[in-house]
Amino acid sequence: MIRPDVLYHGSRVLVPVLEPLEGPINASHDRAIAVPWALGFVPDQRGRTKWSIQITVDGPRITIEQGALDLTAIGYLYRVPVDGFEQVNPMVWVCREPVTPIDYEILQTADFVGWTTTTMTA
Repeated sequence: MIRPDVLYHGSRVLVPVLEPLEGPINASHDRAIAVPWALGFVPDQRGRTKWSIQITVDGPRITIEQGALDLTAIGYLYRVPVDGFEQVNPMVWVCREPVTPIDYEILQTADFVGWTTTTMTA
């Protein structure tokens, strides 16, 4: 793969510098892969949230197995420089050093309802 010019990192918090506090900073060259990490999810009755994302011919699909979308939540999709990141699989890049974002956009979780499906698990 050709090294992209920028990567995307989704987050629920707005910060001037992304810090690798609980493991490396994850990012993707595909904006759609990063979006779910910026969205708000509320836990189910047992305190659990679990979701996955698939990229289909019809676009991104987020499957929610536990919990639900918090339709009032906002999040942040950062554009970050690729310098310092290494690719660990076809969609994910990681960096173990602090990263200063280039910029960010504010995402309204409610705008992504159309990306979601729900499955029921025990």
